[in-house]
Amino acid sequence: MAVNQNIGVVEVLPLVLRDGRVLRCLSDGLASWQAAFAGASHPGDVARAELERRGLSPIVVHSTSWRMELGRLVLSYVAVVADPGYEAEFGEAQVEPDGLARGTATDAPANIDLDDVLEHALRHLAWLVQDDAAVRDALSAGWLEALRPYGPEPFSAFDRPCALSREEGCMAAEPDTCRYAVA
Repeated sequence: MAVNQNIGVVEVLPLVLRDGRVLRCLSDGLASWQAAFAGASHPGDVARAELERRGLSPIVVHSTSWRMELGRLVLSYVAVVADPGYEAEFGEAQVEPDGLARGTATDAPANIDLDDVLEHALRHLAWLVQDDAAVRDALSAGWLEALRPYGPEPFSAFDRPCALSREEGCMAAEPDTCRYAVA
């Protein structure tokens, strides 16, 4: 019996910044690119190879989300790329920073479209800018400004500048410095 080594799909959401606007890199009319990956390959390597195959220079490549689609696992990667300078293959990323797909407390959203994935990716980048010096340092001041409207929602009660007390096993926060306190 042959075992299928293809365990999923890497979806790449390539973005450039031009004149202060976030633009999607389009190819063949597609706003994201998908490439199969096998268990022996790392999905991040697949995402970078897909960018390079299309002649794009990545600045930041980061996994942002996953979902099931048509019975397969789709791993989404946002890719901030250097602007190659041509016009024909770009479309403005017109995503309002308030439309994340929502499910229940225990179930994923029933439908996730590409705009939902893209908004999540932009929010993820906005969070990384606050929390990951390597990502923040790789992005230009223009990118930092363009990501401002996508300020991340709190991911958990453990958002900064709160501090987790290991001894007490609880969240400790100074008044007015943390949105949540967990006892």
